[in-house]
Amino acid sequence: MKQWSTVSPLSICWHVTDANGMIRVGKGLYHAMDRQGQSFSRWLQSVDHAACQRILTQRMKHRLFWRIVRFMARFGPHLFFVEMAVILITYALSATASLEIAVRGIGIAIVAAVCTKVVIDQIGKRIERKRPFVQYAFSPLLPKSADDPSFPSNHAGGAFALGVALSLSFPAFAVVSYTLAGLLAIARVLAGLHYISDVLAGAVIGSAFALLLVRLTPHL
Repeated sequence: MKQWSTVSPLSICWHVTDANGMIRVGKGLYHAMDRQGQSFSRWLQSVDHAACQRILTQRMKHRLFWRIVRFMARFGPHLFFVEMAVILITYALSATASLEIAVRGIGIAIVAAVCTKVVIDQIGKRIERKRPFVQYAFSPLLPKSADDPSFPSNHAGGAFALGVALSLSFPAFAVVSYTLAGLLAIARVLAGLHYISDVLAGAVIGSAFALLLVRLTPHL
């Protein structure tokens, strides 16, 4: 009681007014950020929709192109294993490079891809976004379960986890790694399996894990 008697009514009112003012400012900032977020979300959805419609109108043209897209969407992940095999062979035959370094670098890339998949699977279960071919009722270039969530893209996430990690550990293969990751992500969109926002989100998650794991092992 004695402690409260030393506090003047004016100071109490000032603190209350200041707190209420901070609350009002905080609410204003929250609503402004929420409106910006909603606007960005609507814009992103419109981009996804426009891209999907554009793909559908071009589906019957340029048959060879779409065969390449189908191949990349399906076998793109396997090409990373081909690249990793080439890296191992190159380091094994090199007189100056260490095979142990190659094994570690590839191991980090694989761990990054696995971590990416675990996180993306959990996000997908919670968001449960329908895939484009389900939303717009068309046949994708590759068979896929309609129950499998679309956001984020597991293939794009894994591709960029591998691509970024391999590029950082083996700069000589950076062009190949980034090209494979980008082509795979684009192919998944063109195949009707994902929206653009799906592969972008997957690419960000995969790249983040790759950067984190490579930076945690500077000796490579």
